[in-house]
Amino acid sequence: MRHIVLIGFMGSGKSTLASLLSPRLNLPIFSTDQTIEADFQMPIVQIFEIFGEQVFRQKENEVFSKIKTLQNPYLIDCGGGFGAYQNVNDLGTVVFLDIEINEIYKRLNTQEKAKRPLANKNLTQLFTSRYQIYSQKADVVLKNFESLEEIIKTLNKGGFSAPLLP
Repeated sequence: MRHIVLIGFMGSGKSTLASLLSPRLNLPIFSTDQTIEADFQMPIVQIFEIFGEQVFRQKENEVFSKIKTLQNPYLIDCGGGFGAYQNVNDLGTVVFLDIEINEIYKRLNTQEKAKRPLANKNLTQLFTSRYQIYSQKADVVLKNFESLEEIIKTLNKGGFSAPLLP
């Protein structure tokens, strides 16, 4: 059985959605960012400051390889770059959280920006370049979703089997 892979830009709600969907789908969450933070024993922003983006991306490659060895299906909560740079289609069904850039700006308050090393770069340019990648990788697109029930209906239309979604 394959994983459900959540991709999207920073602040799009991947982690929040994963925490809501996990009990409904009876799938454990595998967070790429939390795994990397645990391995380094520090927040991502410090990993970027101390080791740089290249080391962080190398660690993402290791995490990708680790996910490929998982025997049971997971709900994969991908960091924004992970979904853009890794071959996530090899992991399972890819769900793109398609959120408008204006909404991203609203969600990324000062506290959220402090946790995200690329949040103080040119967000619009980064968003535009990654949007195309996310769109191409998506098996299912969740755009402007309102409720968990609406998401589950959309996922069901995406071809998930009955055991995955009630």
